[in-house]
Amino acid sequence: MMWFLGLVLAVFVCGFVVVVGMAILRAIIDLMARLILAASAAIAVGVGAGVIAMQSGADGMTVGILVVLLAFLPALLVVGRWRNRTGKAMDAEPSHTVPGVELSPIPAKPIERTLSLKDADSLAKAWDDALRMAPGEALGDDREICARFLASFEAAADIDPAATDLATFIRRHVPGLVAETRAVVEGAERDEQCEAIAAMVANLRQVTGDARAALASRHVTARERLGARRIRFAMRAAERKGLQ
Repeated sequence: MMWFLGLVLAVFVCGFVVVVGMAILRAIIDLMARLILAASAAIAVGVGAGVIAMQSGADGMTVGILVVLLAFLPALLVVGRWRNRTGKAMDAEPSHTVPGVELSPIPAKPIERTLSLKDADSLAKAWDDALRMAPGEALGDDREICARFLASFEAAADIDPAATDLATFIRRHVPGLVAETRAVVEGAERDEQCEAIAAMVANLRQVTGDARAALASRHVTARERLGARRIRFAMRAAERKGLQ
């Protein structure tokens, strides 16, 4: 039993030493890189100052050495800030991207699952991929409109042939459109990538326009039904008042 505990402790100590050693080595390498960059920048400034001093009749070597010594510390500070910003940018860079395409933030819980839509998983994946491929196109609004239309359609008691056709089209063709666009983008040159993504966005905007129009039509119908219902309540109230 004691030998097993000793082995575990030895493994733990070795792992700790390796981690600490890697951290120290990385810090040393980073420090050396900063010193080399700062020295290079200071030497470049010193050489330039020396050349200018020689052209003016002064001792170019002395002036150059003094400028190098004076410029080293400011150069080290500038290099340090640049390295820090570069490190933060690399840490913030997304790990899963389409080549040549930036990543757009994806909501933690897709609206399709929030609304418990039919085929929510395939629709959510399609819109997530579309947002990644076209981060600057504000497709989040289009996604919400399509999701709201599908939720309204699924909750409706009546059967509207036009709404049924549109809902079927969205469920079937939006995932297919995005998947096929992604397949083209992953193996294409930059120009073809941009063309394929622009076409995808145009197609999604087209179906979003249809969904927006269908929502507006259903809203008008619901408002008319509510108006008719209120008239019935008013008529009943008037009848009861006449009987009193």
